[in-house]
Amino acid sequence: MVKLDAVRQSPHNILANSRKARKMYDKAWNAAARAPVFCKITKRAVAGKTKKTYRTHRMIGSHAYMVAASGAASTVANAMEAECYAVREEADPESSRAPWLPQVAKGAKMVLEQFLCALAQEATKKAHAVREGCGTTKRLNRKHMQIGWDVVFENIFSNTAMMPKSMYVALPAAKKPAKKKGEKSKEAEGDDEDYAPADDDDAPAED
Repeated sequence: MVKLDAVRQSPHNILANSRKARKMYDKAWNAAARAPVFCKITKRAVAGKTKKTYRTHRMIGSHAYMVAASGAASTVANAMEAECYAVREEADPESSRAPWLPQVAKGAKMVLEQFLCALAQEATKKAHAVREGCGTTKRLNRKHMQIGWDVVFENIFSNTAMMPKSMYVALPAAKKPAKKKGEKSKEAEGDDEDYAPADDDDAPAED
């Protein structure tokens, strides 16, 4: 190991401490994916022994992470290619058959999900405070949640602006009444009717 002088030793120690801390944080969050508080554990007997199966509770599916990672990689590839062309350098093309797909570690997924859960809980808490202050309804509505999200974004992301400060709360899909057995829908009833051509009087006049 090369001995460093005092000037280089200080930044070397700081970077080494950062690497060690990051390594332990990654190790802890990777292990959290199998923690009982985040998992559904089932036991079954296999060859006379008890085998435990861990199934992590997920708020976001793995497919969503893959789509986000693929889109981010594609954006970076296009941006780097444009920068090469801007300085008149030849850009190496990305393989169309095997594009870059960054992997998201289990620990990173757990961190993101816990952050989003805490964010949603805080927004709901703010919305409840707004509802109690208004005193006009006993249930949360779209306007309450809109104000709750705006307050949370302003408190958390006002300085860094990592996320948009405005959030659109979509209305839930309207529930359709259950159809009775043997009853046809309006679309089906319309399809059964015979086709009636338009009258000559209703047809548009030709020049």
